[in-house]
Amino acid sequence: MSNPALEPEIAMRRAQKVAQEQWIGRPAWATILASLGLLSIYFGNVALAVSGTYPLWLAAIIAVVPIHAGFTILHEASHRTLSNGAKWLGWVDPLLGTAHATLLIYDMPTFRFLHLRHHHFTNDPEQDPDYWLQRYSIIKVLLLSLLVPLHYLRLYGKAAQKGSLTNREVALTAL
Repeated sequence: MSNPALEPEIAMRRAQKVAQEQWIGRPAWATILASLGLLSIYFGNVALAVSGTYPLWLAAIIAVVPIHAGFTILHEASHRTLSNGAKWLGWVDPLLGTAHATLLIYDMPTFRFLHLRHHHFTNDPEQDPDYWLQRYSIIKVLLLSLLVPLHYLRLYGKAAQKGSLTNREVALTAL
């Protein structure tokens, strides 16, 4: 006998399984190319500004686009969806994730650990690393969002002290 209350959840799990079977092992080529394009725009912009082709103030404005859009690449890389389980391409997620994290003055291992923790504990006041921002007005959130990397680093340090991280994760962050 089936439980009608569980039917939507069962249907969702079936759909997730079909999607996983369809996409696992198939790299996200469009996202990888977008990443390379964003990095090219950023470094090309820096080269043109340093060479004096256009002023630094203009370069700063242009740089905002690839840096901001690069967060999407960092996010996808933290879920390892660039390689999508293709073993031969597993190096792409940490490489491109690190490149875009660096432009954001951040590091990939810390972001990945805490972002996945956010997904696991979404809206849990005690364990969701992003929950703290929900207590404030939008104006305060905009200002506090500048401190998120420091907040994440503090939480990552606590996780390391508790032994929640592998030695490899800690070593990669130290780099």
